[in-house]
Amino acid sequence: MEYYQKIVPQSLRIKIRNIQYHFDDLIFHSRLILHRLKTPPPPTSTSKPPSICYIIPTTNITGGIVVVCEHANRLKKLGHRTLIATLDNGNNLNWFPHQSVEVVSFQKNKNLVESFDIVVATGWSTAYELLLLNAKRKVYFVQSDETRFYPPKSFLRNRVNRTYSFPFEFITEAKWIKTWLKKNFQQTATHIPNGINLDIFHPTKPLEAKPKNKKRILLEGAINLAFKGMAEAFEAVKDIDCEIWCVSYDGKPKPEWRCDRFFEKVPLQKMPKIYSSCDILLKLSKVEGFFGPPLEMMACGGVPIVSRVTGYNEYIKNNYNALVTNTDNPQLTKKLINHLITNPTLYRHLQIGGQKTAKLFNWDISVTKLSTFYGR
Repeated sequence: MEYYQKIVPQSLRIKIRNIQYHFDDLIFHSRLILHRLKTPPPPTSTSKPPSICYIIPTTNITGGIVVVCEHANRLKKLGHRTLIATLDNGNNLNWFPHQSVEVVSFQKNKNLVESFDIVVATGWSTAYELLLLNAKRKVYFVQSDETRFYPPKSFLRNRVNRTYSFPFEFITEAKWIKTWLKKNFQQTATHIPNGINLDIFHPTKPLEAKPKNKKRILLEGAINLAFKGMAEAFEAVKDIDCEIWCVSYDGKPKPEWRCDRFFEKVPLQKMPKIYSSCDILLKLSKVEGFFGPPLEMMACGGVPIVSRVTGYNEYIKNNYNALVTNTDNPQLTKKLINHLITNPTLYRHLQIGGQKTAKLFNWDISVTKLSTFYGR
């Protein structure tokens, strides 16, 4: 794949992929026509509280899937019958602590999925599948503007954009997404803020004691996804007197990047030990909805430096619980890192602010609001 990317220009790669994407779209419209011709009206909902099935695109470790697991497991504790159906045919989410909700293949269990009172799409690809289901209530959980995941001339941007006009009920985790959906698609979304699981994320015994004479910086994000800003993060720290740890669920650091310790596809229950081993989290994403790692770092006693990305101001307050930079300004990022390293008073101030912030994001409050939404 790397060889292919080196010899084939991106503009040509996009044109080649668009042929397949147009074909996929043609297949979808054919399926939609057949669905409308043969599908009877959905049966009336009877269960109280309503049963809920979430459709996820993958069982891989991602922040979006973590949020879905929190929803489904906590709703189950409130008395809802819950299910997770995945498009990747996996049936295992054991990387999520205390996972108790059944996980099934979507393709092999469509009748089971349709038996639930409410079916929830959690990403653009799942929204297309939801449109073809005979479900009683259809809800779209929008966690970001997913058009930004793809190059400007990719046909996938059109396919993603179309989903935000589908005839679903909408929920979202971030205030900016709620505003964006209303402004651009006339969709009224219910805001269900993300929480943080303080039973998981808290200061704990580190994997390795922190060095006494220097700070340890954690870089977190999928290296193979350019919009996660990992290349920019490694560039920012290359000349700084510190240790560098890295966590990535997709891709490994390049040989020329400084990295003292690397972790790949880390189960969620192991992350607090990594956070507690580090002093600073550097998170330079270019695209986010409501990113979780800076809040997790705060809960574990560290201090984040983050990019000014969409959703950062859902809880980030510059010079109160974090420092804020720009992804495309490595000199500013270096300056902020060095300032934090050499100023223990500032570090302690941000550390205290972060721990106070983490305590404000209570999953119980959010999921109670979510249960009320589903029960209306």
